[in-house]
Amino acid sequence: MTPQQKAQYRMLFQNRLSKLAGMAFQNFFSEIMGYANPNFQPVKPQGNIGDRKNDGHDPQAGQYYQVYSPEVFDESSAIKKLDEDFAGLMAYWGDKTLYPNGVQEFWFVLNDHYRVTPGGYPTTIATLEKLKQAHGLTACGLFLAKHLEDVLLGLPEDQIIAVVGYAPNPADLKVLKLDLVHEIVTHIIESTTPQSLNQSLVDPDFEEKITFNQLVATGVWLRNANYRCGTLEEYFKANSNFTRQEVRNRLKGIYEASATIDFPGSGGDATLADQRLFYILKEVTPTPPKQDRRFEKELQDAALVILAYFFESCDVFEEPVAC
Repeated sequence: MTPQQKAQYRMLFQNRLSKLAGMAFQNFFSEIMGYANPNFQPVKPQGNIGDRKNDGHDPQAGQYYQVYSPEVFDESSAIKKLDEDFAGLMAYWGDKTLYPNGVQEFWFVLNDHYRVTPGGYPTTIATLEKLKQAHGLTACGLFLAKHLEDVLLGLPEDQIIAVVGYAPNPADLKVLKLDLVHEIVTHIIESTTPQSLNQSLVDPDFEEKITFNQLVATGVWLRNANYRCGTLEEYFKANSNFTRQEVRNRLKGIYEASATIDFPGSGGDATLADQRLFYILKEVTPTPPKQDRRFEKELQDAALVILAYFFESCDVFEEPVAC
């Protein structure tokens, strides 16, 4: 499966997820987990007994899942459900005469729709940690949309197709190849996080790398953009590992391609490296509709944040000392 196909399956997954709540999401979760783990068993509610607060488990590993997917998320309601459901779970499924392995792991499955929440939901996380310590669990935490996406994309392609359907033929798509980068650009633009020196500090190696690569005219662009990288990090925390890796791979490819281009002679203070950076910037910046040309500068500034982020992590341009 190519990265392009994975990106398409990811979009199909997110589109499907955005429409699910309640039992529909629970069934979706169970379907994916069933493919990923042959020992996973969904629990069907039984009359007035219900499911004994267990929405799915792997009894051999002692892993238990409780699903919560409301139409509108409310943390106080989530914590109340979490406490009540865990108590009900332990009362029945924690009986080691029936299930010798007991409850070793408890995962609170939350359809958060990729909400960007730095550090997660603080009181929910604290509640889970208290349960972990009180009951001596090996793991007890949140299982979010990004985690379910990672599970799905780790499956064989035929199983991914069984869950989300066939990816469209790339020849039939009229979308930009850098759709994931554009998605992050949009996120940065829409973020309400103000610029702040406390959000990100330029690493001393950042300055050394600018000098080493002779980014004379464009180095200041990267310096200014670096202060906004905290917003991008928030986005990556709320999305799957595939997202960060795919964006990194695409930027790395564009950077390597720029080395094969015969740029015209530099003008003014601009160096060959400056021209390469400007080329990459043009490649990753979406072109706004003609009627929205006033947003062109905002799009370019947001794209620079992505470049600064991967510049600092040694993925584009050369590092004086190997990372």
